[in-house]
Amino acid sequence: MGSNKHDGYGASNGRCLGPESTAPGPGAPGQTPTWWYGYPIVKQQLVSIVISVFRRPDYLAAAIRSALDQTWVETEIVVAEDGGSDCASGIVASFLQPDTKLRLIRQSHNVGAAANKLAAWREARGEYIVNLDDDDLLEPGFVEALLPPLLSDSSLVLSFCDHFIVDSRGRIDSPATEENTRIWKRGNLSPGAHRPFLRQGLVDRSIPFAMGALWCRTRLDLNDFRIEAGPSYDLFMTYVAARTGLGAYYIPRRLTKYRVHPGMETRTGSERIHRANIFINKRFIADPALAEWRHVFVARLSEAYAGLGVVKLRARHRWGAGMNFLKSIWTRPTRRALVGFVRCGFPNGPERVY
Repeated sequence: MGSNKHDGYGASNGRCLGPESTAPGPGAPGQTPTWWYGYPIVKQQLVSIVISVFRRPDYLAAAIRSALDQTWVETEIVVAEDGGSDCASGIVASFLQPDTKLRLIRQSHNVGAAANKLAAWREARGEYIVNLDDDDLLEPGFVEALLPPLLSDSSLVLSFCDHFIVDSRGRIDSPATEENTRIWKRGNLSPGAHRPFLRQGLVDRSIPFAMGALWCRTRLDLNDFRIEAGPSYDLFMTYVAARTGLGAYYIPRRLTKYRVHPGMETRTGSERIHRANIFINKRFIADPALAEWRHVFVARLSEAYAGLGVVKLRARHRWGAGMNFLKSIWTRPTRRALVGFVRCGFPNGPERVY
């Protein structure tokens, strides 16, 4: 997707600006500055691209290749494999060359998605970090486009972009891509800096932290992260970044690809996701800084309880299902929770919990 007047780049002082524009300027010998809004950005900052994987090797090679193909030269790739899995070593080894900044770290035991990612973020050597799941892809100019705003403005904690939706074979699904942009309200989101970004990040959930953001590790505190966020780690990391009070910079270009396939966590890990969302929304409800949107998080907490109730009901754990439906009703009554609760006590009741 080419640059235009809406994508955060333009012309200033007679220079053509953009993530790939170069012009004479200061810098050490052998370094070519990139110009961003009239400021030279010297290519010397190391960016760490962290790719996490657990028992899912099918798409890992493509994810690594997309990281290695970045036009920003100073990058390292850290592949983080959770314990209990041994699918990454051979794939990583196939990419190793004398000058390849690629390494594998493995957990000694299964620690879960959030803890595995946290360990990898701490292991990363770059000040700037990109998170990438093993089934997603970066466009070659991703780092080149998202890094300059953070280098030129220390009041920003992260930058982010829009993304494509692709199928299991990597083919772009155009209708799904447009719908995704609409659902997460990036279509009408103003390019540039947003300060604060509590609404954009936590209410509208417009920031695709899992594979569409680049962040500065020294401008937030990783000690604020909680592994209870589990597979919803991306939303909680957005919270960690937003509560710093710093800004987020939006570049409305599709620079990553989110892959939809049968083995994705959102389809296979529903109980883990519901438990994570219960934890996160309880945290949001308790935060005075988010009081303006408390009703939003209460509704989402009720939805998460009901979703966990459905999972338990399908597994024929009626007691656990009933307790979660009851918590959902207590939090915020909905038809789904009420019907589910009835089904727990009357096996021949309504056939479907909506």
